[in-house]
Amino acid sequence: MQPIFARHDIRASKKIRPITAGGMWKAIKLRIEEAGVERSAVRLHDFRHYFVTMTYLAKGNLKLSQELARHESTNTTNRYAHLGNEVNEAYDEIFNKDP
Repeated sequence: MQPIFARHDIRASKKIRPITAGGMWKAIKLRIEEAGVERSAVRLHDFRHYFVTMTYLAKGNLKLSQELARHESTNTTNRYAHLGNEVNEAYDEIFNKDP
């Protein structure tokens, strides 16, 4: 199984290597600073919740979301998936608006 996030730096060469938690946080911190967002407003774990929610909303398949998030149980995936009218409306506003 390949990593969800792979390194593409020169030290990784042509091999597929996973990004470490420290490397991921470093990249996110840089983007937080570029966006001018308070660092305390962003929790790394929120990205997992977002990923599961968006995967489910895009495909409508909780089992697929479970597999992609590498959860052993759909109960765990259910806790990560933030579903409801507000989430559905936000998804439509972001991804289904006319150009």
